[in-house]
Amino acid sequence: MSAPVFLCADSGSTRLVVAAVRGDEVHQAESESQAAHGVAILELVSRVSAEAGVSEGGYDALVVALGPGSFTGLRTSLSTFKGLAMGWGKPLIGVPTMNALLHSAGASSGERVACCLDARKGEVYGAIFERANAIGDERELVPPSVMPPAEFAKVAAPHAPKVWAGDGMARFPEHFGALVAQGRVGWPHAPPKMSALAACALLRFPHGDDLATLEPTYVRRTAAQLCLGA
Repeated sequence: MSAPVFLCADSGSTRLVVAAVRGDEVHQAESESQAAHGVAILELVSRVSAEAGVSEGGYDALVVALGPGSFTGLRTSLSTFKGLAMGWGKPLIGVPTMNALLHSAGASSGERVACCLDARKGEVYGAIFERANAIGDERELVPPSVMPPAEFAKVAAPHAPKVWAGDGMARFPEHFGALVAQGRVGWPHAPPKMSALAACALLRFPHGDDLATLEPTYVRRTAAQLCLGA
């Protein structure tokens, strides 16, 4: 049985990444302009579809990273992919970004992985997992949350992570340098590997999420919530 073909996207950072993924075959395109994610995303879909030789309605499912990440970026990819999924009659599978980062890092079973993303405003999104043999069996030691880097360093230290993933440790080396030196950097980028995003989604395929209720994982409160005191 051939591997399903997934159209994947992550727009939670300054980079928008779109990919057509079929097993180990990945056709990927990126845009660096966060302000233009909404303009670029359909162009990137067309580009990777042409490279992969897949008609734009020929995917088996669509996969989107849910965050945490940029509020506007996450909404851009999720709303666009909801529209494509509805128009093409295909399932849409949302994957937590931290789980995809975990499986981007190349950790071995039993190793603890710190996922750390630059959240702007002098903060990081952080989570810690213990890797398992199979995707989906990992153990969440610290759930995704937002905090100052010094605080996440204190949270991470007792867990002694052996692998780090995400761009947060490079953004704040004064807080994470000593901890990173005790292990290794497995994946230094904010967007996860598209192959890892697809692998996480494969666990739930061919079932998708409810398009009406699927929402990004913000972790941080929105500006509207802060203004309203929510």
